[in-house]
Amino acid sequence: MLAGYLPGSCPTSAPISRWLYGSDVRGHGSGNPGATNMLRVFGWRPALAVLALDAAKGYIPALLAFRLAGEGPVPATTLGLVAGAAATLGHCHPVFAGFRGGKGVATAAGAFLAAYPGAVAGGLAVFAALLKLSRYVSAASIGAASAMPAILLAFRYRPDLAVPLHDVYLAGALAGFIVFNHRSNLARLRQGREPRVGAGGGAGAVPASRGDETRT
Repeated sequence: MLAGYLPGSCPTSAPISRWLYGSDVRGHGSGNPGATNMLRVFGWRPALAVLALDAAKGYIPALLAFRLAGEGPVPATTLGLVAGAAATLGHCHPVFAGFRGGKGVATAAGAFLAAYPGAVAGGLAVFAALLKLSRYVSAASIGAASAMPAILLAFRYRPDLAVPLHDVYLAGALAGFIVFNHRSNLARLRQGREPRVGAGGGAGAVPASRGDETRT
């Protein structure tokens, strides 16, 4: 868990925005370090870089735990998800950035990608469908995270996978954690104040308000 939490605590968006634009993304828009704020402030190219690095923070610890796990009472996939969950916690509450981080969607997805790439494909399909229908990143993220426990539960009926029940519980815990992190977005969705994809932003743009952003 420590080997997952510490890499997860390493900031990604702040160094990228400083290197490319000479300005910390946390000082613009919502002030959040996630890929969504990077997209709205500086555009899609640095946002993709942040998204990939944030996913890697979950993928690499989970993959190492999965590959290094020996014979024991705890399944290798469960150890991988535990490491990935710790990385997600580090991303959301980073010790190297004043415990102020993102919302863990990309990092959690990276962790699941190491253990269950097929489940991630299903989660991405849910994300893409909800994003196309609503144009809300937050709603798509909440829906995809909430779908993961159900997807893993369905995978338990596939004899070629044999998904441990522990992994379903971990997926449920991570989904609850991510939904909890989006509570401010849920409030804005109810009030009709949540920004949609494509509503302003772009390279070098600085949104006027810090209160209407979602972080990932």
